[in-house]
Amino acid sequence: RKAAESFAKEHTPGKVCFLGYSDQALQVLSENQIFVLTSSNEGLPSVILEAMSVGLPVITTNCGAVDEAVDHEHTGVVVPNDGTIVLVEAMKRLAGDPGLRRSFGQAGYQRWQREFTLDKMVEGTLRAYCDLVIR
Repeated sequence: RKAAESFAKEHTPGKVCFLGYSDQALQVLSENQIFVLTSSNEGLPSVILEAMSVGLPVITTNCGAVDEAVDHEHTGVVVPNDGTIVLVEAMKRLAGDPGLRRSFGQAGYQRWQREFTLDKMVEGTLRAYCDLVIR
């Protein structure tokens, strides 16, 4: 983290924040313009769904089931796990294009509403369990 913070401070002074834990995650997310997740190992990260729920465009590495939530080039950008250059280019692209950020953010929010609200997730889980029991 220290290396990443130093790099950000040197190359993007005042534009990148490393916040760490917050018990006000949705508030913090809603105050930003882009959400970036650079994990190398995940399942379906809740934080991506939270970012989508406040209308943020998402840039994420292709790990776990992120592609279940992020529709590449529609709700955000999915880059290879080892794609540092591609990740930086995606960040520059979205940072420089407010219309694209807005488009991805709106599409992500709509997808979250359709598929990932608490009610939708509970409904899907119950349906899966019922299907297992009926078999």
